[in-house]
Amino acid sequence: MYISIVTVVLNDLDGLKKTWYSLKNQGETSFEWIIKDGGCSEELAHFYKTEVEQFNISTKLIQQKDTSLYDAMNQSMNHVSNLYTLFLNAGDILAAPTVIEKINQNIKISKLPYIFIYGDNIDIDSQNNRIYKKARPLKYLSQSLPTSHQAILYYTPVLKKYRYSPNYKIAADYALTAQIYFDGNIYHLKLDFPVSCFELGGVSSQRRNILLKEGYRIHRNIAKNNRFISAYLLARRYFTFNILDNYPTLYILLHKLFR
Repeated sequence: MYISIVTVVLNDLDGLKKTWYSLKNQGETSFEWIIKDGGCSEELAHFYKTEVEQFNISTKLIQQKDTSLYDAMNQSMNHVSNLYTLFLNAGDILAAPTVIEKINQNIKISKLPYIFIYGDNIDIDSQNNRIYKKARPLKYLSQSLPTSHQAILYYTPVLKKYRYSPNYKIAADYALTAQIYFDGNIYHLKLDFPVSCFELGGVSSQRRNILLKEGYRIHRNIAKNNRFISAYLLARRYFTFNILDNYPTLYILLHKLFR
């Protein structure tokens, strides 16, 4: 068994069920699923007992209070036992029933452990439009994540060493990934298929002003971009958000043209 999937949930049993049915439908079930429930929900515990535990997947339920999404993710790392960790939060799903099988096949033929394994992702907007997003080369971390955080598997020993910084409210996933990479941990595998589907409108697509400011800090302090490049990247991200908010059809068209 190579993969641990961590799902952080807070008062969202419907979202957790959606993620569960995606995992349950995997053709290969040789993975570990860890649920981190910050709400300590009795209803969720009942669902876990009566449905999740009855299926042939290794699972753990951690019901413990936390202070934030990233604090919950850090807490969950203490319970991860496999070589690679994928964060797939409540409501997120794997892109196809063959995802785990295909990733395992790639891991088996590797002589050394990859620091990152990542692939394409599919964004789903509020109108249920599916936007296929090709993963970029890892060096794109000087600008942003090369793919959705939910499409990146991290080498667990390195992930536990770095952890998510409490200094970022929205962009700690980008900060962590960039810090690992710019510290020289660059051995990776880029997959040629989508790993996950991510619903737009979650934590990272709200509170965008904070996200923009944190992105700028990462560009300057971790990626070591100069002030002019960092300002350009900030303006470009702001422009992209405006297109997504005001012209969603145009946003989809542009992704189809330039993906």
